[in-house]
Amino acid sequence: MCSFDRDLQIIRYHTPSLDRVAKPFIVMMSALPAVGKTYIAKRLCAEFNCVHLESDFLRNKLIGTTANHGYTEDTRLFKAILARGEELVQEGNCVVFDSTNLREHHRQRIYDIAGRTNTMLFIFKVVCDLEEIQKRLKKRQLDPQNNSQADYEVYLELSLWVEPIKHKHTLLNSTDENVYEMAASVIRKGLQEYGN
Repeated sequence: MCSFDRDLQIIRYHTPSLDRVAKPFIVMMSALPAVGKTYIAKRLCAEFNCVHLESDFLRNKLIGTTANHGYTEDTRLFKAILARGEELVQEGNCVVFDSTNLREHHRQRIYDIAGRTNTMLFIFKVVCDLEEIQKRLKKRQLDPQNNSQADYEVYLELSLWVEPIKHKHTLLNSTDENVYEMAASVIRKGLQEYGN
């Protein structure tokens, strides 16, 4: 078995197929670390019965604690995540791609999956003020359930990579107490228009 097939098997094991729908959809999160994208993604998955493709969690399962977030590792991880996402959509599953997706060429891979599978795509760019991010980063370093290795230095480095999103998307501020409801209402409205 080649390494990609083995990687995809591991990702499949941790992202089982759920109830299938006639018209699945894709959600793409785009955000820097600690802004709240995974919180929103988990709630969307629970309400809309989506498979959660959380890159930090899957990196830990695929690479383990030796993860270095380098180019080779990222390429390996996202090749398997994207393949699994497309496979899930083709099986009739709704999917949430939960990773930073800061650069347009990274997002393009998800645009392409939506295009190839003729699937509705919801894009959420999540932001948060810097003071709140610093608090969250300190707090989550103490959380044993936290899958991310990102600290404030990583946040600052990644902030230099942010590129504008060229496709229609919704901007969410995670400090807004209604942030989840705002995201969910975008999906509900889209599904009504789409006829789900």
